[in-house]
Amino acid sequence: MVFLLIAALIFVFVQTERAQKTDERRVLKAADVPATAKQLTDFAPKDWKITAEITGDLNGDKLADTVLTVAFDDSENALIIVFKNPNGSFRRAAVAPNALHCDCGSMLGDGIPEIEINKGQIILKGWSGSREIRDITMRFRLEASTERFLLIGDDYKLTDRLELASSTVSSNYLTNLRIFTERIEDKKEKRRQTKIKTQRVYLDDLDYQDYWEKFEKDWSFPV
Repeated sequence: MVFLLIAALIFVFVQTERAQKTDERRVLKAADVPATAKQLTDFAPKDWKITAEITGDLNGDKLADTVLTVAFDDSENALIIVFKNPNGSFRRAAVAPNALHCDCGSMLGDGIPEIEINKGQIILKGWSGSREIRDITMRFRLEASTERFLLIGDDYKLTDRLELASSTVSSNYLTNLRIFTERIEDKKEKRRQTKIKTQRVYLDDLDYQDYWEKFEKDWSFPV
């Protein structure tokens, strides 16, 4: 009984702490980011600073577009996607205020995803853990009909470093197929494929932490 009471109190404390953090978060608004600018630095709103610039062609015009990571008070992070114009100026393509939101720090990392641009895709890569390592990759591509960055696929890998076991879930949202792979030491790999429902997740709507918390709650490896 005492154990259950202590566990209940800890649960309430953690939930309260998290709620307070959520209330205190400074969330970047698209309205605070200029629609056009002559310099990349002009896209950072007041009290926000640019912490990284990742360049690559995102819309197929062979010009170097940019994904800016910006931070408020070295704690709250957000993404601003900027297209380059032929005359050398820039225009705002998207603002993703919660794409880097993650209160999931651990012994081996803070959980906040890193960003890459590869073959016209914006790729978010995050990892965290200690004995169990969680690796996450998300891939977004510009959707011509909406001019928004659509999630086209993601990979979730959970590795137990002690047991030398791993489970991977790879989802393709263009083909609506999901592949499950399970490895345990040198035993034969288990692999399953299943059809999934169509989903449309856009980068500017993404809350990184909520997305993966829901995934982990719902996910189970098929028998």
